Amino acid sequence: MSEARQSPAPVSLSAFLRSRNQSVYAVLDAARSGAVRPLLQRSGERYASLFSGRLAEDLADQAPYLVQFSDTSDLLDALAEPVCEQAWGYFLVSAASFDALRTHLRKFLIVKREDGRELFFRFYDPRVIRSFLRLSTPGQAGDLLQNISGLVCPSGDASVVLVFRLAKGELLSSELVVARPWVSTAVS
Repeated sequence: MSEARQSPAPVSLSAFLRSRNQSVYAVLDAARSGAVRPLLQRSGERYASLFSGRLAEDLADQAPYLVQFSDTSDLLDALAEPVCEQAWGYFLVSAASFDALRTHLRKFLIVKREDGRELFFRFYDPRVIRSFLRLSTPGQAGDLLQNISGLVCPSGDASVVLVFRLAKGELLSSELVVARPWVSTAVS
């Protein structure tokens, strides 16, 4: 994986995401905060659980959700702080439709170990996806990032997000310093 450091001048996360000229999505882990599902329900944005059937009903308050932001979404701006500071999820940029992206992501919910045992893969937790992408083979990263031109996740430092993307089969990673308008600065 190749890494590059972005300019230290802080940029608006939502403006950066919108400038990609593709649809902007978020993968949110409702298990990280009880506020995720009510926020989505009030938002007016298109969203759906990555779980389906009985599991989606039984675990609605802890499920991973995919949300697609409209071009003028206030929710995108509202999520910058909890995504960066509280690791609620991460952002995706993709030309794929909502349904196609949801179908693609659902393929990764359950993985098989070498011994054949099936396990949940919590790729929707930004701490897990960050580690996975750093340790994955190009093939593994390519499988996950198929039809995704960028994955933007918290770095562990609320002022910096990690931007992952594929280029010619290689996973590239860069850091982006983000403006934090939700942090008030006191003037002495």
